[in-house]
Amino acid sequence: MRAQFKLDQNSSPDQDKEKSKNKISKRPNIDHLLRKISLERKKEKTNSLFMLAVGIIAIAIFSFSFM
Repeated sequence: MRAQFKLDQNSSPDQDKEKSKNKISKRPNIDHLLRKISLERKKEKTNSLFMLAVGIIAIAIFSFSFM
């Protein structure tokens, strides 16, 4: 039983360091994600303001055409 346990263990501590480096490098960049979220919110805000302006202009045109 002990022989099997020893076979499952890593042969060198360098492998542990390499695995931990790989785990750290695979994590997403939080700053990049926050910047992406803020840009998406800004796009939504400008899009909604544009649609509001188009709606107000359309209502104004229809109201002037029926006068």
